[in-house]
Amino acid sequence: MLGPLGAVGPSGPVTLGGGKPRVLLAVLVMRAGEFVSRSELVDALWPEAPPASASESLESYVSRLRTALRASGASSETLVSVPGGYRLVRDGNRFDHELFIALSDGARTALTEGDAEGASDIATQALALWRGPALAGIAEERAVRPDAAELEDRRLAVIETRAEADLAAGRPAEMIAQLSADASRNPTRERIRELLMVALYRAGRQTEALEVYREIRNHLI
Repeated sequence: MLGPLGAVGPSGPVTLGGGKPRVLLAVLVMRAGEFVSRSELVDALWPEAPPASASESLESYVSRLRTALRASGASSETLVSVPGGYRLVRDGNRFDHELFIALSDGARTALTEGDAEGASDIATQALALWRGPALAGIAEERAVRPDAAELEDRRLAVIETRAEADLAAGRPAEMIAQLSADASRNPTRERIRELLMVALYRAGRQTEALEVYREIRNHLI
């Protein structure tokens, strides 16, 4: 989920095909362990106007997904049919976005408890899980757009947590490049700019810190 959608079974990568199979899997992964009705999946795959053949097409996509999962060595019971819908089995499966969320929470807790080094290490582990923008290629699909946006927001929060931790540990210069890049990509994210300003100042780059301050002030006016 933390990049282009992908899945790996015991024997290798799962071949997912085009956009709709990926949206199907993404919805099932975000609801792993839960019942997902056929009508919800039809709405996810055809948000505007489902064709008359939507139900049959959904069954075809599910069948292809099961075949791809089995080809990768996954259990035939990974994706099960239940009355009125489907469920992606949670037990025995691992999801990168869930590990990321757990690590991001752990990093924030460590920082709150005064463990700057631990917070920086955990945040670095969390960010290392990313392979690109969340759900790249399908992130604008209505069914997964909120989830992709939430993951991206969490990523920025972890960048901020790591920056705060590195500042607390006396390493202001180490996060300047990352903060500068993320400030450029996210001009409305004021906290990143604030941290960049502090990092620049503490690293002895007062002129650049003042310029960031002016940018923040102009944005607020």
